[in-house]
Amino acid sequence: MKRLFKKAAVVLMTIMILFITAFFIYTSIYYKAEDVAVNALNQDIKSGRAKEEKQYIFLPSKTQTDTALILYPYGDIDTQKVLVLYGTMDGVLSREKIKGAADVIPIEGGNHAGFGNYGSQKGDGVALISEKDQQEITTDAILKFITLKEKEKSSK
Repeated sequence: MKRLFKKAAVVLMTIMILFITAFFIYTSIYYKAEDVAVNALNQDIKSGRAKEEKQYIFLPSKTQTDTALILYPYGDIDTQKVLVLYGTMDGVLSREKIKGAADVIPIEGGNHAGFGNYGSQKGDGVALISEKDQQEITTDAILKFITLKEKEKSSK
């Protein structure tokens, strides 16, 4: 009986060690923001343009509005109500998830990583344009989209 108990204890300890090791490996391999993104955010927080609360960063508006820009990578969203931007060299995005979207803007030569400052991603294509160019094109597309939606809302 003692022998069986010892074997069970050894097996349980081994399984626990494997799970703990797997957890630490998993949590250490996520995509991290590049220094340029971290520095920009820290500057905004120091200057008061952004406010940090728990794990969220708020960019307060001087006026109240019911319009917002929310960056949400994947999830169950109604693609009829959102703007979908993607790079034509994006090897990460599932094109199936954006089928039927009302407002889709492909960014020629852009890839998945080019939308942010977190480095290359597994499976992503090689960008044919610079990160800076991709982000400028993205910003312009978002501003045009917001302006159009505001005009549509005000004409109702």
